[in-house]
Amino acid sequence: MTARSGAVVSDPATSSGAGSLLDVDDVSCVLGGVRALSEVTMHIAPGELVGIIGPNGAGKTTLFNVVTGFVPATTGEVRWDGAPLRGGKAHKVARSGLVRTFQNVGGFTGLTVAENLELATRGRDPEAIERVEALLHLADVRDRSVEDCSLATRKLVGIAMALVRTPRLLLLDEPLAGLDDTDRDRVTSLIEQVHDSGVTVCMVEHDIGRTLRLADRMVVLDAGRLVAAGTPAELARDDVLARNYLSS
Repeated sequence: MTARSGAVVSDPATSSGAGSLLDVDDVSCVLGGVRALSEVTMHIAPGELVGIIGPNGAGKTTLFNVVTGFVPATTGEVRWDGAPLRGGKAHKVARSGLVRTFQNVGGFTGLTVAENLELATRGRDPEAIERVEALLHLADVRDRSVEDCSLATRKLVGIAMALVRTPRLLLLDEPLAGLDDTDRDRVTSLIEQVHDSGVTVCMVEHDIGRTLRLADRMVVLDAGRLVAAGTPAELARDDVLARNYLSS
């Protein structure tokens, strides 16, 4: 595609969605009279880790909300595994394998880590809980109330509650927000392990450096519009993109 800065950036995110898990085609969303998204197109293929970046108010979380059925698209179409998600309820979308986390800290207070994971599976899949606890190194804190856990651990509990539902695509909304550098490195490493375990991942994040290191492809939004997309190396070669969007 041609990025708005004038650079030519190869972009599977806006090419044909053949074989993709998620297709977002020319999606716009108006909320309270404000155009939060404007003709955004993006495709995510199985096995990818895609990073979505942009300034505050760029439309990143709104895009997740539209994709997962929390708010409707005003125009355009979202397709999940080839089927249109028209009026899809959020819980039904999640049951189909498209699962997200939220910006707020994961887990319900008053419950232990294990109880939160049991709640996420409705008590139906103890083996999934054991696998996820091992993957995210939560076994040692499984009997601890989430309010007594560190912020980083609670972030991981939120990710774990999504993973025990066996997602085909995991949408992470600012998983590193509020963490110090040590905990950001810890959570980043575990997100990488989740991806390496076979989960397709799309993450919204303000930590540009760590997102660049994780992502196969990057999508840049600003003021609700797609600015550019491509591999981290491709975007970094454009001076305007690098200066305006890729610097921490």
